[in-house]
Amino acid sequence: MWVYLSSLHPMLPYTLSILILIAIVIISLKGKLMIKWGKTVIGIGRSEAPVPREPGTTDSPIPIPFISNKKKRSCKDCMLILTNEYDKHNLTKKVQEDKVLTKRMNYTEEKLTVLESDITALYEKRLSSLATEKNRNTRIESKMFFGVLREVISNVKKEIRRSCKEDDFYELPETEFAKYVIDKAKLTISIMVRELKLQYPSYDALVPIDTVIMDIESMTDVIHGYIKDIYEYANIVVNENEKEVKEMEKKYQRWASNFLN
Repeated sequence: MWVYLSSLHPMLPYTLSILILIAIVIISLKGKLMIKWGKTVIGIGRSEAPVPREPGTTDSPIPIPFISNKKKRSCKDCMLILTNEYDKHNLTKKVQEDKVLTKRMNYTEEKLTVLESDITALYEKRLSSLATEKNRNTRIESKMFFGVLREVISNVKKEIRRSCKEDDFYELPETEFAKYVIDKAKLTISIMVRELKLQYPSYDALVPIDTVIMDIESMTDVIHGYIKDIYEYANIVVNENEKEVKEMEKKYQRWASNFLN
């Protein structure tokens, strides 16, 4: 056959060999080769498997159920999610605790500002009466006392902040809490007296240091009232926060239980 084809054209056998080789490659890749010549169609290679049909029909293929390719969550993924949620939960609690301390200290500052005003008014009254007798300008001494008193009040505030962070006074029964407040009022006066002795001028002042201390000690009931308000409000804020934290804990436990199930 190759001799006959060579007689027709010298290149015909080579061309036919190349076409056969191409056909083999296509069949190996696709499994089937279709050659169309006019109305004639020649198929070479394996035929496709018939598509299943619905019973009693001739043209409707049987629907193939959808199978999800979604990857199942691994134990490592679960642990990562649980850890992230636990960290978020603890961070929320920490933010909540910081807010509680901020609310307590804001209220403390309000009350101590009023106390500062009461003490300043008493001092100004003393200063005014003595200045009239000695014919002295009170402006400088008034500013001096205001600066000293601000430092004194600042130290009182630090002690209250410490006690709010470290003392569990909100767990005390009513009688023990009342005693705790009395002790804190006494401590407040002691801090004020100590700081005044350290910072107030000990000489050449119109109002002597002893008089200033005497006036502070005379305000024991007033100071006790402010301290009582401060710690009672602190109790209220803590109790409200405990209720909110319990609800947060329940919510987190429900989430964790649903997630693990």
